[in-house]
Amino acid sequence: MEDDDRWLIVTVDRDSRVSDRDRYVVNVTIVNFQSLIKAALGLDLRNTIILVWGIGKTMNAPPQLEDFKHRAVVDSTYADMTWKILEHAIHEIYNHNTSGLCMEELYRNAYNMVLHKFGEKLYSGLVLTLTSHLKEMAKSIEAAQEGLFLEELNRKWADHNKALQIIGDILIYMDKTFIPSTHKTPIHELGLNLWRDNIIHSSKIQPRLQDTLLELVQRERTGEVINRDLMRNIMNMFMDLGSSVYQEDFEIPFLEVSADFYRGESQQFIECCDVEII
Repeated sequence: MEDDDRWLIVTVDRDSRVSDRDRYVVNVTIVNFQSLIKAALGLDLRNTIILVWGIGKTMNAPPQLEDFKHRAVVDSTYADMTWKILEHAIHEIYNHNTSGLCMEELYRNAYNMVLHKFGEKLYSGLVLTLTSHLKEMAKSIEAAQEGLFLEELNRKWADHNKALQIIGDILIYMDKTFIPSTHKTPIHELGLNLWRDNIIHSSKIQPRLQDTLLELVQRERTGEVINRDLMRNIMNMFMDLGSSVYQEDFEIPFLEVSADFYRGESQQFIECCDVEII
């Protein structure tokens, strides 16, 4: 650097004469390089901000500040690592271990995946993870004893709905942006469909569920007291899954057995009463 290069020094000092509020005094000085060194050695830096520009033989404009830009490198490795974090969180949610999860961080991870064009990976991973948990739930329901079958089904249904609500909050950005733009099934509806396919329409659960419900109806008709609250919860589950599920899995067989029941009741009434048929 040449000795005759000039520097612009701007110092901003707190005004000690004003005590009730902050006030600053701006000092502007143009010095050559040697004077700059001397000034720096003897400068009191307390409460002082120093801005220095080299201006050479002619004064140049101050440097322009660039707008902040996020320069994080986002690639498939980043997406894999981020998805692993979210996948682990979903497992913890289904296992009732949410106390150690940071929902804000999980939301940000899901947001970044969608923002950086990894929405498809996030969505497909969600489908596989939900399906995996529902298959495990199906095994638990299938293993339930006869008297506890509906209770286990109802308990797992409540767990699934609670998990869906938390997962939906974490993935809300995907639900509002990526899913509509790609015409995919929204998260809540997706969860209901997967429950229907993996639980209600399971080859081991569907016929057992139908037989259990119709048996309860028959027992009540013969005077036995049943758990109506539990029955109501199962009916509400059918309705949440769609009117077609309610009709095919309960209403149609219910009407069939009801017709048989009242046909038999009417026949017995005719036989035991002195009724003249004209």
